[in-house]
Amino acid sequence: MASDQPVSFISYDTIGRVAAEAFVVPERINDAEIALADEYVSHAQVAAMLEEVTGKAVTVTSVDTAKAVELRLAPRVAHAHLWLTDVAPLVVRC
Repeated sequence: MASDQPVSFISYDTIGRVAAEAFVVPERINDAEIALADEYVSHAQVAAMLEEVTGKAVTVTSVDTAKAVELRLAPRVAHAHLWLTDVAPLVVRC
């Protein structure tokens, strides 16, 4: 995936709040479409934030799926990144 492509990030707090809501008031969650993302930021933005906080250089490298798997990224994760690259931008725009 390109380093400047926004990706959704979801906090544990958000997941916990939605899960609690599902137990307490299930009728509000049933058949609901829930946007869980707290932020849409790119890996380049995450790298910049890490640099600012740590004072150390952080770089982002993009490789194709085969290379990612060769570098020991789990195949399911590499293929999930294909989905994020091809489908997620279309969903976010809806």
